[in-house]
Amino acid sequence: MERSKLARLWWELMHIPAEDFFASNPERMVVGSSPHGRTMSPGYVGRNYVAGGWLLVGNYPAGGTAAYIERPNPTDERLYASFAGIANADTDEDRLSRFETMSSTWIELQRAHQIYKTLFLPLFEAGRKVDDDVAFLNAFPFRCRDNKRAIERFYSGSADFVVLERSNGDRYLKESTHRVIAAIAQARGGAGSSHMRPAERANDRPHQTKVPFATTPSIPARRDDGHSDAQRQSLVVHLPVSEYRKLFEGLGLKATRGHTLKHSTRNLPSLYFNYKKDEKVFFTGYKRDSHCFPPELWDRLDPQQAKDNQPQLLTVRPKAGKVSAAFEDWLSRF
Repeated sequence: MERSKLARLWWELMHIPAEDFFASNPERMVVGSSPHGRTMSPGYVGRNYVAGGWLLVGNYPAGGTAAYIERPNPTDERLYASFAGIANADTDEDRLSRFETMSSTWIELQRAHQIYKTLFLPLFEAGRKVDDDVAFLNAFPFRCRDNKRAIERFYSGSADFVVLERSNGDRYLKESTHRVIAAIAQARGGAGSSHMRPAERANDRPHQTKVPFATTPSIPARRDDGHSDAQRQSLVVHLPVSEYRKLFEGLGLKATRGHTLKHSTRNLPSLYFNYKKDEKVFFTGYKRDSHCFPPELWDRLDPQQAKDNQPQLLTVRPKAGKVSAAFEDWLSRF
């Protein structure tokens, strides 16, 4: 791949007026004293990226409010300065230099973001990739108001299309995304050590696949993930206690003494987080709250301990593969 051509393309993109992108909905443009709302954030291309490699696709740049743009943080200032640098380049040599600076700056800064720690690192490890092996694009390259979009409805290319569903604030890895990443690791014969930083694994990369791969970390997961039913089933397992604890932390839940689930701001009905030494997890609640456990998300179990064998109690467990959805639905009812 000729990176000088990429640099020229980025330079051309940076000169398209923001108004052209908001032509039908000008009220969604974020304007203010900072130029960031009118500055394109198209994406980056890692130095080792090859055609047909992994392309990560986001919906839009973060920070789509006027207040956020009026008070940009230092990392935003650095990143948007690198975009402006490309726009202001006037020779092919200068364009290429500034394109490389922008890509390396983006990669450096994204390592401090929560999404990188929660999602990108496990994904890279599963595919035996490092930051410089992949490219990233924003489907809509400007910060904007009311910025929910549906990329997969408009995608018509031939790439293997995998969607990674994000949690609120990227505080934990959703179970559906965990399964997709596990499938990627399985398909590629496992992954490197999770204790190694990307740069430390750079010299231990296998031959890169030429199969196009796209991942969108902001829209719901789909069934057409390129894996057989048998592969999916092998990944659908009930979570251990440690994974439940991570999920609860991300949802603002805490198991108090006696294993009662509590929330930091909400009053919840009694639900007990129980598990045995073999880490078989189950939950005990009251039958009066049975409407909170719809059968499409929860399994009804026989009492798992003698004290739960009472007519007013019920024992439930989220269906395999639906733990995150089950507890998000449960919380939404109160």
